[in-house]
Amino acid sequence: MTSGSRLVRRWGILPSVVGVACCVLAGSRVRAQEEAESKVPARESAAEAEIEKTAAAAKARAPLETRAHVTFEQILADPDNIELNFRYAKTQVARNDVRGAAATLERILLVDPALTQVKLFYGIVLFRLDNLEEAERVLRDVRERPMPPSLRAEVDGYLREIRLRRQATRFAASLGLGYQFDTNRNAAPSSKQRLLSDSPIGLSGTSRKRRDTSLLLIESLGFTHDLGFQAGHQLIGSFDHFLGEQTTVDDLDLQAFSFEGGAIVRTWLADVTATGFFDHVSLSRETFLLSPGVNVALQRDLTKRLNLFAANRWTHEDFHGITENAAAPERTGDRDIVSGGARYALSPAMAVTAGLAYENKQAKAPYNAYDGFALNGSHTWLLGKGQFAINAISYGLNVYDEPDRAISARTRRDKQLRVRCTYGAPVSLFLGRLLPAIISNDLTTTLSYEYFRSLSTVTNYTYLNSKITWMLAKRVEF
Repeated sequence: MTSGSRLVRRWGILPSVVGVACCVLAGSRVRAQEEAESKVPARESAAEAEIEKTAAAAKARAPLETRAHVTFEQILADPDNIELNFRYAKTQVARNDVRGAAATLERILLVDPALTQVKLFYGIVLFRLDNLEEAERVLRDVRERPMPPSLRAEVDGYLREIRLRRQATRFAASLGLGYQFDTNRNAAPSSKQRLLSDSPIGLSGTSRKRRDTSLLLIESLGFTHDLGFQAGHQLIGSFDHFLGEQTTVDDLDLQAFSFEGGAIVRTWLADVTATGFFDHVSLSRETFLLSPGVNVALQRDLTKRLNLFAANRWTHEDFHGITENAAAPERTGDRDIVSGGARYALSPAMAVTAGLAYENKQAKAPYNAYDGFALNGSHTWLLGKGQFAINAISYGLNVYDEPDRAISARTRRDKQLRVRCTYGAPVSLFLGRLLPAIISNDLTTTLSYEYFRSLSTVTNYTYLNSKITWMLAKRVEF
């Protein structure tokens, strides 16, 4: 079949040069975006989940932070100094020696059990050690003492956390609202040209580079159920919803629903998480992708600082034709991703992660099938007072099986670089006195910048985009 007749079949156009060119320009733009758009909801939801996890760690660490560092030699020189011992306990926590801090605080309270601040700190340390019975006893005793309302609310918060940890079934819901700005939302080629059978055609009209803003909505509801085994096996499940409403480029409006459920089995060798999932992605308010699949992930702590992980994610992607691109079903096929890596804690407040991934994408049309290789890295830093920073980088290479001769006789090879930097903080840090505690608790604001660069042997897929995202997220556990 000739490339021209295939163009007519794929896009349903009249065999005129102008018609073919216009349709290829529009269709090529959509095809350039297809792969990226189908991954956006999962990537953004995963980024939001990482932010929630980091924000929770930053919040838990905040009451235990200290700027005063005391050495053991100083304690030996003045062992009866209660203030010095208290500062030393905080230093131990800062070094992640939580058990040592508990022992230091016990010694102080044996001398003077009436020290409210010391006893509160002791209760928090016991909570960190997962000694819930003793932590509750200590915190209830502290709560009976005179204290400011803000401190009493903090104690009540820990008592509530203890009640939640005792529940066999726990739920967590989160809602994120955001605003995003893209410099090249429609992925217009950097060359300002697109190829049609290797003939360059200049961009015009809406096919040119378009800046745009969008409103984001990310919702999630998850649960865990403790099966009652000493090892801590759990049932898990989640529902996620992603909505991205463009201001101008309406044909790239995105909506996705994702359901996932399975179990976590903890063994002597590794923690194994096995789940099944189903994703439904709509593009421009039309069903674009349906993808059921399974995911198996393993992780193991080799030391207190080093964690290893690996995963295999398989999904069958069923693409549906939409108004902008009736050829989308040509991408239908299986996708298999194998990944692994390690996470290392540089300090109690800082960690780095590095990983490798291999991806095999099958498709009805061979020119949409490829093998992908990726390097990933991230750096997480708890900055104090609930603040945090997450920096992530990924570099990938996708090698396609065959050329799409309607566009070019060259076999497509894409190199992609993505860099993302996020700063987050609790809203209470800025507006704590202006908002009621019920609103400001677990309310986090983040500001992210992402740089994405794609280089390809086919100019249609070489482009650059930068985006800035501001998000406000609220998390509630019950």
